[in-house]
Amino acid sequence: MSVRSEIRLPAGEFSYLDEGSGPPLVFLHALGRNALDWAPTVKALADRWRCIALDLRGHGQSARCESYTFEEMEADLRAFVDALELERFFLVAHSMGANVAWLFAARTSDRIVRLVIEDTAPPTPATMFPEPPEHPPEPVDFDWEVVRQIVGQLNDPDPAWSTGPTRVTAPTLLIAGSLPDDSLADVLSKLPDGRLIEIPVGHHVHQTDPARYNAAVEAFLADLAEPAPDSMR
Repeated sequence: MSVRSEIRLPAGEFSYLDEGSGPPLVFLHALGRNALDWAPTVKALADRWRCIALDLRGHGQSARCESYTFEEMEADLRAFVDALELERFFLVAHSMGANVAWLFAARTSDRIVRLVIEDTAPPTPATMFPEPPEHPPEPVDFDWEVVRQIVGQLNDPDPAWSTGPTRVTAPTLLIAGSLPDDSLADVLSKLPDGRLIEIPVGHHVHQTDPARYNAAVEAFLADLAEPAPDSMR
């Protein structure tokens, strides 16, 4: 059973779920989600890994802040793993959380044993998102200001982000669910040690097809000597 814990970081009080035992495996969720979004994956992996799912700033039970940027979330992650004394760990991330993971991995790849990125390439100017309204169209359980600030950053990305994968030396699994083949194929070409699989069920692969997602992630994390799926590239 997951244990919800609180931890004090420089940006405030943060909440996370902690379940299982073994090598530490940290999860980062998408925009508008929270640690509970990873429940199906945690359930599948907690018998072999210590699964730690963080509520990112502005989400779940973690601190509401005035500012929300990928760089600040990366700093939160760094403070979080330092506070838990996780010198090296596995990292699984999706969407907004994956952009945080790209930043962390590009700066300190030596701390990551293996990295899993779900359906997310580093932002580029080629992708533009509609400007969100000032207020949410319906009630939400997270700080809506996160959406406004993160979308603004996605629409004006730092050009250096696109070269980040070249500095990610940790073995990396890219899981494509909805992105065009060339988006993640370009990222794959920059990774020193990367592989790409396709599970074409949409952006939220771990929720839509947990069986295939969990099997692929577990095999990669454990480096199981199994034949690669037909979609492995």
